[in-house]
Formats: sequence, structure tokens, C-alpha cells
Amino acid sequence: MDGKLGVSNKATSLYSMRSVMLDNKILKIDCKDDELHIRLGGIYTASTAALLTTVIKQIYDGQERILVNTDAVTEVADDAKNTLDDLIGLISLPKDKVYLTGIMGGIIGSNSLHVIPCEGQSDVDCNCLENCKM
Repeated sequence: MDGKLGVSNKATSLYSMRSVMLDNKILKIDCKDDELHIRLGGIYTASTAALLTTVIKQIYDGQERILVNTDAVTEVADDAKNTLDDLIGLISLPKDKVYLTGIMGGIIGSNSLHVIPCEGQSDVDCNCLENCKM
């Protein structure tokens, strides 16, 4: 074990479908097909961004993509926009591998994070400029 949420680096499948509840936030974590999948829920705040960054830092092991699903996010606090981008930069995680998916991805995301919207999502106000496909 490496101290990363009780997960062994050599057996990434061991942490498939783990759930972490901290600060009343639920993150569902799954590693498959050389991708790290994280599902967010509830109100997204700056503390959610900090929690998400910490979780990614602890379990990221060189996967090709880090996919953060935002479908279950109900609201994004104003102070949380671009926070994830800033925190990922501070701890030297690869921004080019982070993809925000789902309805709130464009609001949470920034210009340096990729956003993959859901179909029919073009009416959502987007926070990003270039990397969004909205």
C-alpha cells in the first residue's frame, strides 16, 4: 500500500468504484482503460475543488486521461470557477490530461482544462474559451 486512500499502485483495479465522502461531497472514483474517472455531486465550491485536487494527486498514476463527470453537480459557487485549474497548476498535475464532462463542466472549467459537454448542452453558460466543444 502506498498511503493513497489505501490503494496499491500496482493494482489500480483495486480502487475501482471507491466512494469517498468528505465535507459532504461524494466522489465516485473508477480507474479503467488507462483512464481515471471521477464523478462529482452536490454543490461545487472552492473546497470541492481542493478535495478533488487532493484526491487526484493521491491516486493519479500516469493514466492517459482524468475524466471528471459533473452531471450530478447541482450548483457551482461563484468563487469556485477556475479554482480547479489554479489548484491543479499549483501541485503540478498535468492539466492537458484533465477533461471535465457533463452539464456543469463548462462552468467549472477554464481555458486550460478540456470540456466535453453532453449533447444538447449548448444553452449552458460556459466559463471556458478555447478547449470547450460547446
